[in-house]
Amino acid sequence: MVASTPLSRALGSVAGMDVHPVTGAFYVADGGGGGTNQLYLLDVSTGRLDVIGELGVVGGLAGLAFLPEPSTVLLLTLGAAAIRRKPRS
Repeated sequence: MVASTPLSRALGSVAGMDVHPVTGAFYVADGGGGGTNQLYLLDVSTGRLDVIGELGVVGGLAGLAFLPEPSTVLLLTLGAAAIRRKPRS
C-alpha cells in the first residue's frame, strides 16, 4: 500500500524534485504558470514545503539533480579504469 500526503501549497505547471544523496532531504523547484519561482525543502511525512529562496530562472525549472563533486567523478573514473586493466589470473 502506498500512502500519499498532500502538499502544503499548490505548485505551478512546471516543477521539479530531487533527493540529496547524502542527507536524504527532498528539494522542490516550483515554476511555470501559477508557480512561485521558489526552491523549497519538502517534509515528506507532512507535505510541508518550506521556502529556501528564489530560483532566479525565468519560467522556473522543470527538474533538479544533485551532481557529485568533480573530485568524486575523477576517483570513480580512475577506479573503473584500474578495474578494467587488472590482469586476469
